[in-house]
Amino acid sequence: MKALLFNGKKIHIDFSTNDLLNKEINSVLNGLKEAGFNNYKSLAIKDIYTDTNYYVGHVQQVIIGSDQNFTKGKVYDYDTKILIKYHSFNK
Repeated sequence: MKALLFNGKKIHIDFSTNDLLNKEINSVLNGLKEAGFNNYKSLAIKDIYTDTNYYVGHVQQVIIGSDQNFTKGKVYDYDTKILIKYHSFNK
């Protein structure tokens, strides 16, 4: 995951929504941190039961600001709110 920092406040991302989906949550969080973002949080979606097709810790959705579907080349403020939803066991 790459990003370019402009003027210390804008980040030009080199990844899209599809690049992050079904990846391991810690990998996505580390990538966002390395890209320069500082306002992100993760939310466990407790949707894994016996015989489900989901994998623990795999990302289901990433929302940057209000964008649920973003493309490579998009520019965001470094402090834009980011929410990462990922699959976890239903306990």
